[in-house]
Amino acid sequence: MGRGFLLGASAIAFAVGLPIEGYNQASAQIDEIIVTSRKRAESVLDVPLSVTALSSGTIESAGITNLEDIGLFIPNVNLNVRSDNEPNVVIRGVGAFGNTQGVGFYIDDVQNFTDQSTRLAELERIEVIKGPQGTLYGGSNVGGAVKFVLKEPGEEFSGYFVGEGGSRDTGAVLGAADIPLVEGKLYSRLSFFAEHTDGFIDNNFLDTNVDHSDEVGVRLALRAHPTDNLRIDLSSRFIYLDDGGFFQFVRHDAFDEIPRDNQLSEDVFFERLIVGNILKFNYDASFGTFTSISSHTYRHSDFLFDIDEDSIRLFAFSAGDRDETDVYTQELRFTSNEDGPLKYVAGLYFVRIEDQPLFLNVDIDLNADMLPIPVPTIFVKDFGKTTLVETQYAAFFNGSYTHNNWELGFGARVNHAVSDGKSFGSPATGALPFDTLLKDTVFLPKATLSYSFENDLLGYFAYARGFEPGGLNLTSEDRPVFKPEFANSFELGLKGPLLDQRLIFNVAAFYIKYRDRQFESRIFLPDGRVIEAVDNIGESTNFGFEADATFQANDNWLFGGSVGYLHSEWDSAVFDGMRFDGNTPPDSPEVTATAYVDTNFPVFEGNYTVSTRIDATYRGSSFWDIANRAQQDAYQIVNGRLAFGDTDGNWEISVRASNILDQEYITEGAFDFEDTGAVDALGRCDRCHLSVPGEPRTIIGSLRVNF
Repeated sequence: MGRGFLLGASAIAFAVGLPIEGYNQASAQIDEIIVTSRKRAESVLDVPLSVTALSSGTIESAGITNLEDIGLFIPNVNLNVRSDNEPNVVIRGVGAFGNTQGVGFYIDDVQNFTDQSTRLAELERIEVIKGPQGTLYGGSNVGGAVKFVLKEPGEEFSGYFVGEGGSRDTGAVLGAADIPLVEGKLYSRLSFFAEHTDGFIDNNFLDTNVDHSDEVGVRLALRAHPTDNLRIDLSSRFIYLDDGGFFQFVRHDAFDEIPRDNQLSEDVFFERLIVGNILKFNYDASFGTFTSISSHTYRHSDFLFDIDEDSIRLFAFSAGDRDETDVYTQELRFTSNEDGPLKYVAGLYFVRIEDQPLFLNVDIDLNADMLPIPVPTIFVKDFGKTTLVETQYAAFFNGSYTHNNWELGFGARVNHAVSDGKSFGSPATGALPFDTLLKDTVFLPKATLSYSFENDLLGYFAYARGFEPGGLNLTSEDRPVFKPEFANSFELGLKGPLLDQRLIFNVAAFYIKYRDRQFESRIFLPDGRVIEAVDNIGESTNFGFEADATFQANDNWLFGGSVGYLHSEWDSAVFDGMRFDGNTPPDSPEVTATAYVDTNFPVFEGNYTVSTRIDATYRGSSFWDIANRAQQDAYQIVNGRLAFGDTDGNWEISVRASNILDQEYITEGAFDFEDTGAVDALGRCDRCHLSVPGEPRTIIGSLRVNF
């Protein structure tokens, strides 16, 4: 399947996963989804922003179980999980580069800094908001926001169980039950998941798979109604992950050759424990709603990684069971009622992140690979012990005023961020201890102007400013801080239903000025140490468009697709002492497109249903590095699903195939430490390419039982 086919399919159909709950069998209309992108409940078609909402039905039928699946689903969104289990997300060329967050992740309105890469389960919907979201969501939302809205406890006893199994000994069990406790007053929902995969990246030296993974999770949600006006929600989640962790890279001579094996001298691992609690109060008054959201999340990690990525090299590094993070958040807000032309949300926000990370700050013997025989590995535990406390305080306001068919939206946020860090030095490397403090106060405005046409179409213009807070490099006192980065975005769009709501479409054009961009790098210091550091490297200009639509042909056939165009270019960029003006920033493919067909047919006198879905995604070529030497070629991914179940929805058997064409592609690319840029006559660079390959063809069978 080539580029022309996918672009042609997109031109006919236009967008994937748009705001649909599926389709209404009785009227053959597409049902709208209610979202909370502006922190108030409203139809996604009434939001003057580019918002993609994926319903629980779409998530299940499209087989969306991880972040990469979302990234393949939406135009101008690059989303994957790095080998250290942290997300890389770039929306419209803006977002995460290395350790910076860039795009905010949310679980039930609480920003998630600890386990964004966990398996996606128990989802009512996913909302992806494109463009800077600083006014309502604050820092770390410079590229946009991804919101996971989880299922709430129901009022009647019910539940489901799912069992899966397939390629590479991949298997999973998932389940949930709604358990009413006190009628009209107290309800609960208990859910769990457990999954395993052997992985597909072979360690030929130890005869293991470095990308094996086991993950389990349990969630308990309570919903209480002490009075008619007061609602209290409490949820707790426990998630444990054990996988190959950091540096699952493979080596190869050129990025157009993608092996699925490596040779690590150590049996690497990564273990992560998450305990998260969210407490939410909603009090409804006649003039509006008061909301309080409190949360605490604890993360504990332990890991071992073989940083030389070789079978005869010297160094491996361990967390020493000391990598811990505590995140505390508190939000207080008031949401006005729907009466009158003025609607608004105002609030206060606080977040405190207490971190004990371990940074790469080590001596590397660059001649170790010249040794004629293997040597014992030197294990270094205290290779960069630090403590870091990041705190943000904010006040925000977002409102709209409606007059006839016009709506004027306006908002502002004042955000104060403080980073306080301490490096304890390292006897193993000679790094000296030091303290660093950074403070920033920023103002983040937002404005929209929209017009509602008589046929329910919405045209809008939006301006927004977002930022990623500055931070500390606790790896070296020579470069202790980096500044905030900012994005100013302008968007012009049109969305709405046509053909008696059988066609829903969205088109948007955007222009973004992105300055003081943060980028993570590994740097050789004159004293022989290697450090990981984040630097402000320059500014870029991004512009482009997206078009997407969903068409309900009849009760049985649903079509959709999308196409996105992005031009991203460095206006000025200085990295490692070299200028790269005019280059393309990483993770910014020029063209992305998707098309899908979803069918649903009753069989056997209408007692059973056969449903199918085919998704095809095209990703244009992009670069992994600033110098534009490491290129990811364009590739296509085709997924499919076939399901059979009873019409009443009591059970369903399905088979899902991902990457049917077994395309080879990369989800993370880099150059090795000792890369000198030396190439042979064919442009090949011996041992300097490192990458994490994308998942090969995978087939999963599933049985779901509802009760």
